[in-house]
Order: sequence, then C-alpha cells, then structure tokens
Amino acid sequence: MILALWVGRNEPLPFSAPHRAKAGESAQARPDGLANPANRATAAENEAAAQARLEALDRLVEAVLPQTLPTARWQRELTSSVFTEAPGDAGALGGRTEQAQPAGAAQGVIGHPAPAANDGAQETPMVRVYTVTGPCAPLRLGLGLLDKLVPPSAAVLAERKKIASENLPATEALAEAARRGQGAGFEHGTRFPLTDTALRSTELAGRAGLPNLMKLADLTDGKIRLAWTDAGHLDIFDNGHLTHRFIFPGREAQLADLARPLPNPALVLVIDDMGQSLNAAESLAALPYPVTLAIWPHAPHAQATADLAAQRRLDVMAHVPMEPLPRADGKRPQPGQGALWTGMQPGQLRAALKDNLSVLPSAIGLNNHMGSAFTSNADSCRLLCAWLEGMGFFVLDSLTTPDSHLGQQAHSLGMVSATRDVFLDTRRQTLAILEALDHAAAKARTKGYAVAIGHPYDETLHALRTWQDKAQVALVPLRRLVWHLAQKDAQERTAAALKTATQ
Repeated sequence: MILALWVGRNEPLPFSAPHRAKAGESAQARPDGLANPANRATAAENEAAAQARLEALDRLVEAVLPQTLPTARWQRELTSSVFTEAPGDAGALGGRTEQAQPAGAAQGVIGHPAPAANDGAQETPMVRVYTVTGPCAPLRLGLGLLDKLVPPSAAVLAERKKIASENLPATEALAEAARRGQGAGFEHGTRFPLTDTALRSTELAGRAGLPNLMKLADLTDGKIRLAWTDAGHLDIFDNGHLTHRFIFPGREAQLADLARPLPNPALVLVIDDMGQSLNAAESLAALPYPVTLAIWPHAPHAQATADLAAQRRLDVMAHVPMEPLPRADGKRPQPGQGALWTGMQPGQLRAALKDNLSVLPSAIGLNNHMGSAFTSNADSCRLLCAWLEGMGFFVLDSLTTPDSHLGQQAHSLGMVSATRDVFLDTRRQTLAILEALDHAAAKARTKGYAVAIGHPYDETLHALRTWQDKAQVALVPLRRLVWHLAQKDAQERTAAALKTATQ
C-alpha cells in the first residue's frame, strides 16, 4: 500500500492511454467525433497542453535533483508505465540526466517516442525512471519536489520574494561568481552551489524558462501526487498516471517505511555530538529501536559514523557548531571547528555552512550544537535558512535558548522544521535520564509526537538500554516524522490555496 499525498483530482491526462481509447471509441461511434476539424483542433490543443505540462515537470525534476542531491549520480531511462521487469541498463551519468529510451524506439518530442508510421496508433506514455546512486539523502529530493509542487502560503511567498529581492543575484552572475569563488554570489547569494553540476542544471533551467513553463503548465494546480512506495521508490503521478520514478539501490529497505503513516504517538530520539567515538555509534546502532545520529561534521570519525548509520539504516543529521552565549562566569565556550558566528560576513557564513554540509552528504537536515547566541539572532537565522531553502533540508531547532529564532525562521520560509521537546541528559544520572525519557513519551502522547535530544554519555547509553516505555509510544526514525510534517504542511498549503481560489 502506498502512502501518498493527494493534492487534487484524479483525472486522466489527455495523452494517457485510457483517455485516447475513449476518444477513439467516441470518434467511431459519432460522426461529429475527431473527424470534425474543430474537434481535431481541440484534441491537438489538449495534447500540446499535456506535453507542455510534462516538459515543465521534467524541467522541475532537472532543477531539483542537483539542488537536493548535489553529490549523487543518476541515470535516466524512459520505460513503459507498466513495469513487468526491472528497468534496463543505461550509462551512468555523473550528476546530469540523459534522455534515454528503450532500444529501437525512434526519438520524438520529450516524453514520447516518435509516432509509428502506420495507422496512427498512439504509443503508451513513457515513465522517466531515475536510478540514483552515490552519497545522498533521498528524503531531501522528496522534500524539494513537494515544496515546488504545492503552492506556498501568501506569507511564505512574500518572505521568499523579499529575500530574493535583497540577496539573490541573477543566475548567470551567481554561476560566474561561484566559478571564480568570489563576487556577489558568494557575498549575498541565498543559495550556495555545491557542485558544477548544480550550477549547470540551474543555468539550463533558467535558459529553458522553467518559471514560465511551470506557470503555463500550472504544476501547483493540485493534480500531482508524490508518493513513497513499499518498495522504497519515490513516484510522481499526474492525474493518477505515473510520470517519474526514483530508485535508490541499496536504500530501499530504509526508505520503505516512508510509505506508512506516522504512528500516534511517536517519539524521535536524536543523539548529538556524534563522530568522536565509533564505540558510541556502535552501541547506539545496537539498540532495539532507531535513533538519529547528529554528527559533528569535523569530528575525527564523522564519515565513519555516517557510514555505520547507513549500514544500520539510521538517519544522520549535521550537528553544526554555532556561537554560544557566555557562561555565568563571563567565559564563552568554544563550539568547535566550522562554527557559525553572528559577526561573520554573509560570504563567510555561507562558506562555513557549505564546509559543514559538504562533509555529510547523507544528512537529511541539521541542528545546532550550542548556538544560544547565534540562534537568538534573528538576522543570522534568517540568512542561514535563506541559503538552505530549496535544498530539501530539514531544520531541527535544538532550543538551547528559549529566545531561539531558528525554527521560526525556517518555518517562515516554508521549510520543514521542528523544535526539541526534551533534553534527556541535562543531569548526567541514569535515573534522571530514565525520568526524562518518560517525560518525552508523555509529551508525545499529548501532541502526537515529540523529539528528545541526548548525548553519547555512558549514563545515557545505559538508560537507553534499560528504559521500558510505559507510555506505549512508537519510537520512529526521524525521516518518518519529517515526511509526516512535510505532508501535513502540504495539505494545509493546498487547502489554503483552494480556499483562496474559491473566494
């Protein structure tokens, strides 16, 4: 069973096989069918509109892929919408997409084989099947696509436009600045390009007129469905017809649980400060329930910890150091290498963020290490979130200060975000940590879900091994909560858009 987000009606596209068959039957049954020139013209217009819509969806995918999976590799193949066997082989492409087709098929316009030179029989619509490999976080692709396919709220749209008018240079200027490693794109850009591939794709999308194409096709009209499947694939349906499928070899078992609804209540456990000890990572991975590892990007065992998490199907977050407030004695703790500081120039902040995130390409999001000074600065949080927006990152506000703006700024830009509910080990005593776990479970029962954060202390590990969940909450991986929140937000945005349209 596929857990899917329906955001519209289930009507067949004009180019779909059932629609064509019905049209053909009508033409034979009625003298005024497609034999009528006016009806033929209407059919041609519908076909052109459907083709423009499919091309717009293709362009959207081409733009979102490198933004959300910048270090991945993918190959694309066109195949029948009826899957009777695994998609065939195609040449591996390093971060770019090739228009592939079944062997022996002549090439026509994008998305269709060329019509056969016979009685004009229509071909079955082709599905774009992407096989994605390499280091990446597949969930980020889902979040990036969902964000583009659901109309943002008026407040989010206004905030995005405001930031774009302040900071975002023209595409060519940003690309040139990134190639030179300097200039306006680095000082004021609202996104940082992680790879040349991402730059090329962004430039191509710009030249192809993606915004105009999307506006013409109206991909946010509520007819597109995005779904994770029990097989661990990500599918896009338009009017109920499969158009795109993304396959992540080796990750299917981990992604398959995204097809199931989030249990209620649900509890997510995040363990910060990972990457210092592989023994701690092994101990956490051996627990009978999932935990999320928030890894210091520059810790000595950061990559090894991320690799272990991938092997054990655990989620990873980038635990980004940020400026703390001084202690009561006036001394300021040192957050560590790669820290974000409120006094940084925009280009410095962007470079530090890029450096942190590029180390952990499998991270589904980030949270703050320390950061009570940084997160209480609204301008710093706004700039940080502006650079992350559109890249499919989830933001978890660790709430190291009640004055934090991190979660609020992420929300204002339409990003999927959450805030920490409970710190488990403020007191490093096993009994106190067990009580904190009970408190986190009670929070989950109250609001449907909760996020608890702990650290790889011996006392915390012992408590996690011995804790008995008296509240009977489901302990779930972070990815399931993130996708649940993304769906909930998309449903609310869609409902708001429909309400506005009918007023």
